[in-house]
Amino acid sequence: MYISLYFSHCGAHYISVYQGPTSNSPLLTTICDKSTKDHTFPGPNVLLEFRAGASIPPYDYTGFVATIEFIDDASTQPASTPATLEVSPYPAVSVQRNLRNDQSCELTIKSADIKSGHFDLRGMQNWKTNCTIRFEGREPEIVHISLFNYVLKASSCQSFIEIYDGPDIRSKDKTKRLCSPVENHARDTNGMFRERQMFVSSGNHMTLLVRRLMANNQDEETEYLDGAYSFFNVLERGTLQPDTLCDVNYNGRSSSSRGKLKHPGTEQIFWNVEGQLRCSQNLIPATNQSISIKVISLNKMSSNLCYTECGDGGCRCVKNASSVVDQLYVISTNDDILSCICGDFQAEWLPVTVKSWSPIKLVYSVSKYSWANKGFEYSAEYSFKDDMVCGYRVINQHTGILESPIMIRESPLNFYYHQDCTWLLDSNVERHLTIEIGSSQSRE
Repeated sequence: MYISLYFSHCGAHYISVYQGPTSNSPLLTTICDKSTKDHTFPGPNVLLEFRAGASIPPYDYTGFVATIEFIDDASTQPASTPATLEVSPYPAVSVQRNLRNDQSCELTIKSADIKSGHFDLRGMQNWKTNCTIRFEGREPEIVHISLFNYVLKASSCQSFIEIYDGPDIRSKDKTKRLCSPVENHARDTNGMFRERQMFVSSGNHMTLLVRRLMANNQDEETEYLDGAYSFFNVLERGTLQPDTLCDVNYNGRSSSSRGKLKHPGTEQIFWNVEGQLRCSQNLIPATNQSISIKVISLNKMSSNLCYTECGDGGCRCVKNASSVVDQLYVISTNDDILSCICGDFQAEWLPVTVKSWSPIKLVYSVSKYSWANKGFEYSAEYSFKDDMVCGYRVINQHTGILESPIMIRESPLNFYYHQDCTWLLDSNVERHLTIEIGSSQSRE
């Protein structure tokens, strides 16, 4: 039995073993903490009751895995094929483990079981040399990995960590090798988080190989690795941008025509983020397309350094100071703020919608993010539509009328348009050009 429960919380996280079919049967023992042990209990009936209390960070505990054998007392031989029982109620690692006689380990983490979590080889017992962690996603997912802490002390690259962009350990797929002696800690000596080490797969598989040289009297935790992972669905969540933690692109022709947007920062890959967090979702319409973003719900942000005003020109954030504040805003490609919500705002102002015929970004900005205080929550929707209302046009006629499109408001409140219209007048011959500009509107 392999057990990984919350350390020193045996009163809330434990396995009770009863001699009988119900929890009213005699209690044989209670098992908790981290251990790998064999247990033998008298039959004919044994009940295992697993209890998991409230989640306590860091979420690096995985439940338990047990191989159950029914033993004939007369022959002391297994009466049937061993069955494997795996229970993992925690939002951490759901894996398949295989500890072989050569004292190596293999872990398989599947997106079908859990979408994100934390892995820590210090929780694996009885492995000496090699440990392979395989991340298996589904189409159209990619694998996003962040390494938190690792220590390799052997000389001359006798211990190493290799990252492979694929399901197998092949030299052509290797993207990174960390050779001993080397070490990295998530925090520096002052307790501040260091720069993150992140890796993103090109497909839906990624593999980590850890090889360590263990001396006979060496503690098994002398060389180790831990980190976090996330399976990222590019069709639903956009295309993750290189060397970024949470910036994504949605393209009008390759992404879903409509979908939902939500706040980031809830996955364990954000554990070593502290301070300001800024995540951009860039929505790029194709030719003859528009893009709409509708902010549906938003938690109130308690900062008294900023408040929101909404009017004919959109919603804007009015700051009382120059400090950074929590805010959710939509900007154009020229970084013009089209709509912004921050601080105190009226719930009846929602939903706020921005429609554009050129790329726009929805930016989620948290002034002081930490794993304990993950910032505010929001939900939004986006939709790409085929409509040639505005854009880039070439005009060859030598005379004519150019008119800006007449927009019909699709919502009675807080629906704003962003237009970027370009007309190229190309006569093909040398001519004198006269342009008369007029408007029936009386306000600028």
